[in-house]
Amino acid sequence: MPDTIKPGTILIKDGTLLPETVRFESEPCVPGWRLVKDLDGCGLDRKIREVGWTFFCLAGQLGATVFGIALVASVTH
Repeated sequence: MPDTIKPGTILIKDGTLLPETVRFESEPCVPGWRLVKDLDGCGLDRKIREVGWTFFCLAGQLGATVFGIALVASVTH
């Protein structure tokens, strides 16, 4: 398992259907997900487009709720 997930890391859900010709090196990362080791986003996109498929990222929205006494303190912390 990798030490960290950082910007640009590609995770692919276990069982994701891909064309047989799209091959890459990966390793288990977190339960149900594999970390792509030998390609960045551009490289994976290129391999997928070569077989006529389209690569896209579907990311969820991130949000947080913060409570603070002073407006300035709650915004800066």
